[in-house]
Amino acid sequence: MHCEEAKKLLQADVDGELDAASSAQLGAHVAGCAACEAERAALADLKQALKNGQVHAAPEALRRRIAIAIRNEAGNDTGHAVKSRYMPKKSFKLSWAWLNGGFAGAGALAFAFMFSLYLSRPSDLDLLEQDVISGHARSMMVSHLSDVASTDQHTVKPWFADKLDFAPNVADFSAQGYPLVGGRLDYIDRHNVAAIVYHHRLHTINLYEWPERGHTAAPALSVSRDGYQLQHWNEHGMNYWLVSDLNAQELNEFKDLLVAQVEKSEQR
Repeated sequence: MHCEEAKKLLQADVDGELDAASSAQLGAHVAGCAACEAERAALADLKQALKNGQVHAAPEALRRRIAIAIRNEAGNDTGHAVKSRYMPKKSFKLSWAWLNGGFAGAGALAFAFMFSLYLSRPSDLDLLEQDVISGHARSMMVSHLSDVASTDQHTVKPWFADKLDFAPNVADFSAQGYPLVGGRLDYIDRHNVAAIVYHHRLHTINLYEWPERGHTAAPALSVSRDGYQLQHWNEHGMNYWLVSDLNAQELNEFKDLLVAQVEKSEQR
């Protein structure tokens, strides 16, 4: 992908409107192009600034001038109404204030409509949740759970060494009923991520890991979406997302095992 083509897609990418293939292709280009990366960051900052924009009250002096103008116009309209009883209908005079008010009202309605459309769009966190669920569903549908299938954490973790710019946390919890079964590369939130795969009875659990990058530092959450349970937290500069059709209590138990393991590895 060339810069000219990439720049046409940047706004749609920031708004989360690209399909997975186009987003992946653009992400690969931006990762190696400082100019496009800077332009995308500027668009993302602009979007955030608009989202955080504040509404300011009109100054009191302006309020008084508007109130006086409305009273004066009301007086003029009354005078016109009195005169109209003695004038032919063809001399009816349309008030500019009425026209201006009509245009202002139409403008306000249009703005309200566009603003409601903007608010109805999914948030970055909603899109991220959908990305995680889609990654889990894809791995189940195409039977591509693992690029490296192994129950040995010392086999799975080194496999990522030359494929990612970070070292994922990998552990085996077979003794607790959550055996490691492998790992693979995936693409979430426009980033290459590590997917560590576990089983619990007949259920598959995907653990996604990648470093925090700006807006990806989402708040901790535990939610149910589309029949899946999601757990997310940030720890020591890393994003962790768990997704499975396992029940919420058991997935939370597994999260506790992971958190304890990460803390233990950080203390070494």
